[in-house]
Amino acid sequence: QKTNFPGTLSYNMLTAVTANDRAYLVVEGNQFWEYDPVQNKWQRKNDYPGQVVSDRMIMDIDNKIYVGGGYLGINSPEFWEYNPVVDSWTRKANTPGNLQAYSIQFGFNGKGYAYSSINGSEKFEFVYDPVTDNWTTKPISWPADLGAWQILKFDNYVFALNGHSAIYKITPDVSMIELPYARTSRFNFVGFSISNIGYMGLGRNGPWILNDFWKFDPERF
Repeated sequence: QKTNFPGTLSYNMLTAVTANDRAYLVVEGNQFWEYDPVQNKWQRKNDYPGQVVSDRMIMDIDNKIYVGGGYLGINSPEFWEYNPVVDSWTRKANTPGNLQAYSIQFGFNGKGYAYSSINGSEKFEFVYDPVTDNWTTKPISWPADLGAWQILKFDNYVFALNGHSAIYKITPDVSMIELPYARTSRFNFVGFSISNIGYMGLGRNGPWILNDFWKFDPERF
């Protein structure tokens, strides 16, 4: 076991991402924390300056952290960049749609990608370019359920897993391919990648707790 998290936690106000071999968390009250696994140490940084909302999205692009969106009665359009070198936040261009933690989101090849809906039915890919501070939007085909996805990032593409009906192989700006899913349906599962190999498993299926754990080789797809 590692050092316990010293901040305040709320399940719907927690978002996290890794960058620079460290983990970054935005938690309740907009507290912002960094975890250093080498020193096994938590350090509070300058708080996230955006609105206090639930279900924010978070992504890493070129070793900077981007946080925004979320919901508190209405959708928040705020989008902020965090520079870990100087521990500072900068306001960026507003998000163009309904972007929350339940959106599929990740940084890839110098850009940020989010997959969500604008009005609850039409699905879109939102792409953020930090060089121009600009969002572009295009319609996509995506399953109705946009929540509870795990993202596995590899060198040339990204896999999105929702635990019960689909695996999507995403080559950003190029293609999105649905792959067969032949494992036990689940929610509250985990997924991550290490050295270009993915891992997923655990979770629940109704009242049953699952403890199976699977290796995922992206080169087989």
